Amino acid sequence: LGTPAVMPHFDSTISKTNDVVRQVIIPMSRRQGSWSALRRGLGVEASEGRALATCMQEGQPLRAERWITHSWDNLFAHVVAAAIADTLGERTFQDVLQIMGQPGGLDTLREMVANCGGADVTYWFDAISINWHA
Repeated sequence: LGTPAVMPHFDSTISKTNDVVRQVIIPMSRRQGSWSALRRGLGVEASEGRALATCMQEGQPLRAERWITHSWDNLFAHVVAAAIADTLGERTFQDVLQIMGQPGGLDTLREMVANCGGADVTYWFDAISINWHA
């Protein structure tokens, strides 16, 4: 998000979950290609879509360990921060949200998640787990 290829106008302070689903997840999951290609805005238009989670896992099923609940009108950054905070064992997401907003913050959070062994924690998040094209 926020890259030239994927929702360049994304703003973590105003972009809602609904915005990201409609402008990124649904269009991205209608394209065919590797996850690496799709993240760069590549891939080819397909006649049928699929769940973004299917794209991310290259078609391989993965059992979720945790469930994310949310409001479509909440900030997407809050959903992401809450999942990261849960993975890190934090009770609230405010500290994670603050780190996310700093230059290099996402890289810092990736490292923190990897260091705590959380990179293998799987979540079911309807925005990416449902095939919105069906």
